[in-house]
Amino acid sequence: MMSFLFFIGGGAFNDIKAQTTESTVTINANSTNSTSGDTQWYPVRCGHSVSISQQYYTKSEIGYGKGNITKIAFEGNNSSKAQTRSIKVYIKNIDSDNPSFSSDDGYRYMIQLSEEDLYFSGDFSVTNCSGSTAWNTIELDKSFSYAGNNILVCVNDITCSIGSDYYFTTYSCENRSVYQSIYSSTTPYDPTTSRIEHKPPTGYNPAIQFTFEEQSQDPITLIASPDDITTCDKVTFTVMQGGGTGTDVTTSATIYQVDGT
Repeated sequence: MMSFLFFIGGGAFNDIKAQTTESTVTINANSTNSTSGDTQWYPVRCGHSVSISQQYYTKSEIGYGKGNITKIAFEGNNSSKAQTRSIKVYIKNIDSDNPSFSSDDGYRYMIQLSEEDLYFSGDFSVTNCSGSTAWNTIELDKSFSYAGNNILVCVNDITCSIGSDYYFTTYSCENRSVYQSIYSSTTPYDPTTSRIEHKPPTGYNPAIQFTFEEQSQDPITLIASPDDITTCDKVTFTVMQGGGTGTDVTTSATIYQVDGT
């Protein structure tokens, strides 16, 4: 067997670009098609001036290895009140195997977060989906590095003005989602500085989509010339990217023998 060193000549590898692809994970879309109270509380209560919700999503629900989340979306469900709310979105990896919120008096507090957990601050527009459903997407300000375990998503509505009731798709779960809201207030909640007492868990989570961004390169093909390689020869290769699609990038490479075994 021969061992070789691989030397790249030229500089054309600077032109080789990574390709970006997206994968979407959807959790419990269309699981409810109603306008009950539970569906207007999560992730934001548009009909109140301020609201905040926190919800756990488990690694078994997500079913995805480690990766970067660049977008999240919540599904509007049979709601005609299109509107725009001002929100902040916090996301956090959670190590606990069975995350849940307490329903006991005196222990009903939301998870306190930090500014490092803030991944979006801006407008959240929900669309008219009367008689149907529609995903309302939030493109994060920075990607969230998902560690492959459970995560907490906190949506804080800081609009400070009363909107219209809007309904989202929800699904049944055990004490993994809580909320708090004030009908008329000019002071939004702040999960980074205050301890927020939540209402008893309702047993419903909002359906959600996570968009993962992945990067990959076109495969690199090595073409030897000449075909007959003899011991102690150096061999020049052509390095080709693109598979002959008209966007190939080529450069030369030289392999030198290290040992003669």
